[in-house]
Amino acid sequence: MNETLHSAAKGTILIVDDTPENLSLLSDALLDQGYGVCEATTGAMTFQVVQTTLPDLILLDIKLPDIDGYEVCRRLKASERTQRIPVVFLSALTETLDKVQAFAVGGVDFITKPLQLSEVFARIENQLAIYHLQQQLTQQNAQLQAEILKRQQAEAELHQLNTALEQTVLDRTDQLAVANRELNYRVAEYKRMAVALRESESRFRSLSESSPIGIFTTDTNGRYTYINPKGQEICGWTAAKSLVETWTQCLQTLDQTWEMEDWLMAIQSGQTCSQQFQFRHQDGGIRWVQIHVVPLRSETGDIKGHIGTIEDITDRKQVEDDLRASHQKVTSILESITEAFFTLDQDWRITYLNPKAGQLLQCSHDELWGKVFWDKFPKSPDSLFYQEFHRAVATKVSIALEEICPTLGSWFEVHAYPMDDGLAVYFQDITERKRAEQQIQNQIQREQALNRVIQAVRQSLELDHIFTATANEAGKLFQVEQVNIVQYLPEQQVWRVLANYRQNENDSSLVGFNIADEANPIAAQLKRLEIVRINDTGLIDDEANAALLPLMPTAWLMVPLHMGGVPWGSLTLMRDKQFSPWQDAEVHLACIVADQLTIAIQQSELYRQVQQLNATLEYQVQERTAQLQQARKFDALLNRITDKVRDSLDEHQILQTAVQELALGLNLIVCDTAVYDLAQRTSTVRYEYGASTRPQMQGTVWNMADFPTCYQQLLNHQWLHCCDCHTIQGWRAVLACPIFDDQGILGDLWLSKLKEEAFSEQEIQVVQQVANHCAIAIRQARLYAAAQAQVKELAKLNQLKDDFLSTVSHELRSPVTTMKMAIQMLSLALNQSTALYASGAETNPQKDESASRVGQYLSVLGRECDREINLINDLLDLQRLEANEYSTEAEWIELDQWLLPLTTLFHERAQARHQRLLIQIPDGLPLVWSNREALSRILTELLHNACKYAPPQEQIVLQVWADNLHITFRVTNFGSEIPVNELPNIFEKFYRVVGSDRWQQGGTGLGLALVKKLVDHLGGTITVNSAELTTSFTVVIPQTAAAVDP
Repeated sequence: MNETLHSAAKGTILIVDDTPENLSLLSDALLDQGYGVCEATTGAMTFQVVQTTLPDLILLDIKLPDIDGYEVCRRLKASERTQRIPVVFLSALTETLDKVQAFAVGGVDFITKPLQLSEVFARIENQLAIYHLQQQLTQQNAQLQAEILKRQQAEAELHQLNTALEQTVLDRTDQLAVANRELNYRVAEYKRMAVALRESESRFRSLSESSPIGIFTTDTNGRYTYINPKGQEICGWTAAKSLVETWTQCLQTLDQTWEMEDWLMAIQSGQTCSQQFQFRHQDGGIRWVQIHVVPLRSETGDIKGHIGTIEDITDRKQVEDDLRASHQKVTSILESITEAFFTLDQDWRITYLNPKAGQLLQCSHDELWGKVFWDKFPKSPDSLFYQEFHRAVATKVSIALEEICPTLGSWFEVHAYPMDDGLAVYFQDITERKRAEQQIQNQIQREQALNRVIQAVRQSLELDHIFTATANEAGKLFQVEQVNIVQYLPEQQVWRVLANYRQNENDSSLVGFNIADEANPIAAQLKRLEIVRINDTGLIDDEANAALLPLMPTAWLMVPLHMGGVPWGSLTLMRDKQFSPWQDAEVHLACIVADQLTIAIQQSELYRQVQQLNATLEYQVQERTAQLQQARKFDALLNRITDKVRDSLDEHQILQTAVQELALGLNLIVCDTAVYDLAQRTSTVRYEYGASTRPQMQGTVWNMADFPTCYQQLLNHQWLHCCDCHTIQGWRAVLACPIFDDQGILGDLWLSKLKEEAFSEQEIQVVQQVANHCAIAIRQARLYAAAQAQVKELAKLNQLKDDFLSTVSHELRSPVTTMKMAIQMLSLALNQSTALYASGAETNPQKDESASRVGQYLSVLGRECDREINLINDLLDLQRLEANEYSTEAEWIELDQWLLPLTTLFHERAQARHQRLLIQIPDGLPLVWSNREALSRILTELLHNACKYAPPQEQIVLQVWADNLHITFRVTNFGSEIPVNELPNIFEKFYRVVGSDRWQQGGTGLGLALVKKLVDHLGGTITVNSAELTTSFTVVIPQTAAAVDP
């Protein structure tokens, strides 16, 4: 499973297929198209992928190794996470029931193998477009639902706040009513007290003493002559102190805007005055008081003083301030809310509106305040607003509605709440939301119509039916007056209408109508696969299309149909120009329909080809059946001959059997065979057989020079088929076939039939196979004889083999012995470890030592196994090279790219040993035609030896250069050298320089011997130079190796 996501500019696709080749090819193709790709080969792997990476589309094979594709799709559609992912089935199944089941489990499409990539790409793009549109609709619906929920919560909070506010207003109103009644009561009391005061001073005093408000009298200068206890309490002065001060001195106002002097002058002039103000009480507090002063007149009318009342109204002022603050808070809330708000009284007059309301109603505050709502919006009485507002007031039930305002042309969402004195209305502009909902609805209708078009395309394989249904559905989808499906016929240089949809059925059908291709600019655009948009055909001035204008509407949209880039025709939509110009969305939708038509045309063409192929195949099957019957007969003949000659080592018996069986099996007049003597250039007839004739030619010796044409062709390993005139048999059909193998020609077979019966191809093949078997059998017979002569030579070779095995056995036994000892020591260490663990000691130094030894023994085993394997590989390669059986496969090698990965391992090895490896490769090295494996083995062995014998801190250099015909490789290591007396033996098998293995890696002694053989195999040379602590191996090979055939 490959979950690596590549570039997904166009979307991510999960491919599920149990065939790695299909998976790889389809993945590469989709990556080239710009898709991201995930891969899975089983159903279980599919579920693992979708849990970590959610693809945009799934291509699903039906036949999977664990569960079939139907069950995979069923489970995907049952999962909430994956149920919306479109699934397209890919299968070689072609039965209708298979496709029906695929759609039944949730598949959106079904593509039949073998795949056509253009079809796959078109269907993928179509399904991804539908899937992305569905995702957009889902997201938009979710956003709308979230917005609705948010607004409902805001309405609930506002309703709760309004309820609390109304309750506060009611409570404050009750308090004010109580205070007002109390105030009225006090005023009445004041009046009664004033009457009583005039009637009796004593009565006045008694009443004033018990009065709940302050009462005082002054002389004409404003000095207190009397102040009751309540007045003293309010002023904070005692009676004795009050009587020596003026009342203005006792009550010094804090109100800077009040002109006390003017007020006193008014009082002294006999005016009745009343004033509210603040003053600082004797206890330091600020009090509000209300003073009412009237003049006291004598019987003559002169002012003899004043009488006044003083009332502490601090509490009442506090209540008034609270009511004012509450009213201001409500006003601020209404002014700041995002929704528009206004109130109507019982006469439908606007008593309040916030700024948002004025903005949405497109009027200023002054234009609406105090105006009758229905007068300001005269069309409203006929709307739903008028009916619902009156119903809310009449039934005292809140209402909610969504309606367009006829006056403003905007959609509003309105909530109205009845009040005791009118109606409170909250509303907001939802015009954009209504527009979006309408667009979504239109998009859904378009998608449904498009699906109907696609279904119409897929319901049949008959093009006439497909075109008619598609034209009708496209006409309904695009709501156009005409839809034409036109085919381009290049041989006839015309465009022919194959299907025609007419909105008005009384219009004449255009099916079969031909449009000229020559001098037609619109046709030229379509042949360039360009989309043609014409919003007004009145602008067309070419003669080819001018004749069409009276027959067709005045706005055209033409989308080309093509098969692999070759124009096939066009899909043409037509409507009157008074409609809006062709929009991009309409063009895109028309392209989708055109793509579906293209797929249908391809499928129909494939269906036609399959039908034609089936007819051809039926004929071929019948013909092949006859050939197979004949082949079985010939196979039986060939098997009889093979069985008889296979086990024979008698050359005469082999030829006799072949001639006799061929003559009988092929119903020949005569058949004979001859053996060649190439040195003498003769052909001797060894055996002859005829069904109705006696042998006549057996023992005859033919001189090849007498028949140069015939024998030249046979000597070139070619059979001869001709008509010949025999002295006795007359004219006859003759077939001559050479008997040869890879070592040369051995003889021939001659077969004769009646002249009316020529040899068939199958008969010739049978004779050739018999000749091949005869060649093998003859060669085996001759080899058997030669083998007897080679027994003595083999005995000598056997002695040489024993000597070789004696040498090799030592090298093989050494690592085996070491491994056996390591195994025994490992067994002992394991027994000790078992005993230590059985003792139960948690920490024991012996445990650590035992574990260390086990690791050491395992390391020895691994190292010695590697030695054994390397030795065997070297022996096998040497054997192949000496037997000329080594691989001769060659290829072009780019040296600079090939050497980089080859030398990477040695860079790491040199660093580990504190050595420096330098690679000197010039630019522009030519390509080399050689055996890559052999060349790699040569350089690997040389670099391995250089690392093996170079001391630490020394460097190893690999140099490569080229001349006109050769490539030279030189590996040089510094810090060590090979003694001069050792150099002649350095390339011998099993030869090793004693004491030079600095890193104690061991070796088989076959490495350089193998290198020498490989260099010889490539047609090159290798030399070694060693002096002054420097050793260099130089390999020169031809740019085209001699041992391999370029």
